[in-house]
Amino acid sequence: MSLALSQVFRGPLKLVIFDCDGVLVDSEETCCRQGAHAARPAGWVVASGRGGH
Repeated sequence: MSLALSQVFRGPLKLVIFDCDGVLVDSEETCCRQGAHAARPAGWVVASGRGGH
């Protein structure tokens, strides 16, 4: 089930946190997997696992 932000939050957002270094959430594996998935239609062969393995 997916919800739109307007269904979760009422009113304007007061704070947005960008966790660019992975301290709050370890998103590296998800990012690599999604990047590999997006590159495949262009003919690129990209490993989707962490560290390119």
